[in-house]
Amino acid sequence: MRHPTRLIIGFFIGFLLASCGPAGKQAPRIKETLKQEGFDVGEDIRLRIEAAAPAGTLFRWKPPQEEIEGLSVEDHKIQTSDRPWGSRLSVDLLLRSFEPGEHEIPELPISYRRKGGADWKETSTRPLKVTVKSRVSGDVLKLDIKEIKGPLGRRPVLVLAFITLLAAAAAAFGISYWKRRRRGLAGVAVPPTPAHEIALQKIKELLAKDYISRGLEQQFYYELSLIVREYLEDRFGIRAPEMTTEEFLEHLRVGSALVPAHKELLKDFLTHCDLVKFARYEPGRPEIDAAVASARRLIEETKEPDSLVSTS
Repeated sequence: MRHPTRLIIGFFIGFLLASCGPAGKQAPRIKETLKQEGFDVGEDIRLRIEAAAPAGTLFRWKPPQEEIEGLSVEDHKIQTSDRPWGSRLSVDLLLRSFEPGEHEIPELPISYRRKGGADWKETSTRPLKVTVKSRVSGDVLKLDIKEIKGPLGRRPVLVLAFITLLAAAAAAFGISYWKRRRRGLAGVAVPPTPAHEIALQKIKELLAKDYISRGLEQQFYYELSLIVREYLEDRFGIRAPEMTTEEFLEHLRVGSALVPAHKELLKDFLTHCDLVKFARYEPGRPEIDAAVASARRLIEETKEPDSLVSTS
């Protein structure tokens, strides 16, 4: 007597072969689903097409033309999947019609073949009936349309003319008032913001960026030295941002814009900044605080005196 386990395995394999058969000869199962049968003019008509076939089946779908039987094709989405338990094709069609009446969605072809196969086979969906209804009832044509009245009498015309002239006068007055006010505001001189106030505000904004805690010392020193250079340009007319440090210091040495103490302070400040920016020197927190203090001190001690700042 044969072993029971072998009999069970043999029976199971035979059952699978008999039930599955050659997958290439099995046509996909097609299912069409409409959300509803009746639609209003211009309403979305959503059609879902699903095709199922044995695993290893490839699908090919050709989207329909822009219009089919009085129905415009607004959009379509295609999804395919191939799993051990079967292959699947899903198509979502968005249709719309502005023609009331009975419409028919014709048979839509679906091509398929086995992986590795050479010939494509074709199946199709079933034709579907769609009813499109108009929201305008026939009673609209029976409305009582009254005759056109004659021209308005003389008095309404005069009232309309008076209102028009009054509106034009109000508009002219408003424009004139706005122009006078604009000329008056243009005559008020707004004094420019002093260079030292601009520079000190920029230093506050630089510290708020928190470059140091993020390890961006080079960027911090680059912006700090630029603030000082731009301040000296605005304050004394020195083209500091366009010069190298050596050119700038030489220009200050022979010039009289700064006193010797400020020249020395600026030289030490720029030299320290260049070490960090170009020599990759890593400063400690005390050195960073000292650089900020030097920049503020130079700006405060060289700012324009209050008595020379125009307030008119």
